[in-house]
Amino acid sequence: MPLQAEVCPEPTPVVARPDAPQALGALWANSVQELLGGERVVALARELAVQSQLVEQDGAVWTLRVESQALQHAGASEQLLQALRTIGSQQPERLRVEVGEVTDSHAKRLAQQRALRQQQAEQIIASDPFVQHMIDQWGARIVAGSVKPWSQTV
Repeated sequence: MPLQAEVCPEPTPVVARPDAPQALGALWANSVQELLGGERVVALARELAVQSQLVEQDGAVWTLRVESQALQHAGASEQLLQALRTIGSQQPERLRVEVGEVTDSHAKRLAQQRALRQQQAEQIIASDPFVQHMIDQWGARIVAGSVKPWSQTV
C-alpha cells in the first residue's frame, strides 16, 4: 500500500479533546525521541514532529495536531511519514495534519521538564543552610535568574 501524507485542506482550529488517551502521548513521545536520536528528520519535518500532538490513531491513519499553520506543509508531512516508517512496530500508512490547540507535544514535554528542573534548583538554593545564613546575617539576596539547574549533558 502506498504511503500518503495528508494536509487537512481547511485548517479549521480545533479544540483539544480532553479525553485524548495518555497512551497516544506516550507513543508519540517515544516515536519522536527515536526519530530525533537517529537524526531521521531534519528541517520542517523535524519541527512538525517536535511541535505536534498525536490526537488520533485510526488504524494506519495517524492524525497530528499543530498550532501553526506553517507546519501543515505536505512536504514536511511526507518526510515525517517516511521517517516514521523506519522505526517501531506501529507504523502509519497515512498522516493527517490539522491545526488546533496542542496540549502534549515533544516540545511541551521538554519545556515542562526544564521548568521542573529550574524550580527544583531554586528550591535547593533557597533552602541551603549557608544561603539562609547569608540572607539572615548579611541581608544577602538571591538574584533572579542567577540559579541554573545543573546538567550532566556535555
